[in-house]
Amino acid sequence: VSRSRYEGDSEVMTFTGKGLLRETEQGFRLRYTASDENGAKTASDVMVENGVARLRLLGESGYTMVLDPKNPTETPIATDVGVLRIRVVTNRFDWRLDAEQGAIDMDYTLLTQGTAMSDMSVSIEMRNE
Repeated sequence: VSRSRYEGDSEVMTFTGKGLLRETEQGFRLRYTASDENGAKTASDVMVENGVARLRLLGESGYTMVLDPKNPTETPIATDVGVLRIRVVTNRFDWRLDAEQGAIDMDYTLLTQGTAMSDMSVSIEMRNE
């Protein structure tokens, strides 16, 4: 479930899909492909290492966004007119993962040139099938 809030408007999107969760030396890695209510698919790669998340959207517009609860980060995104630099301020990052099930909950704000673009809340729930 992804909730985006911008200038008083709110959008909630629910995705379903399958993926693979693996334990790594540094933490966990989840690769999955999910579909929204309209059937549009998004491939993602989530790495959780030492309490910091690296979210990578795979595909043509692929980029990596780092969610660090202790420090704001910057994400460069290539566009047709140049590179858009987005500042990411992580407000909450909670996770519990094991071989059978888990959840990742993230709240973060995206800013450009000091102005908030969007407040995001993302929840990923997993279970072993």
